[in-house]
Amino acid sequence: MITEFDLADGFVEKHKDDLHYNWHYRKWFIRTEEGWQRDTTLAATDLARQFVLEAASTDMTESERIWLCSHTSVRNLLWLAGTYKEMGMPEQVHN
Repeated sequence: MITEFDLADGFVEKHKDDLHYNWHYRKWFIRTEEGWQRDTTLAATDLARQFVLEAASTDMTESERIWLCSHTSVRNLLWLAGTYKEMGMPEQVHN
């Protein structure tokens, strides 16, 4: 069975270059054409939802898929991913 840590590992690997979490502001930042912008559209949440839907494999039981795609799993995925150093804010954004 896939764990929330497995999800976080995959999510970080996939989005580490375009999504970062700032613990000081407690906000997600997303890379746009204009540079790093605070995520005011819940894009990080949408990316996390999409990621767990893709991770829900057909060989899982129905209850495993329901758990994986739950609000709690998405919330936990974002919290865990935000703790990874790869998801920390790049230096040029701290100014």
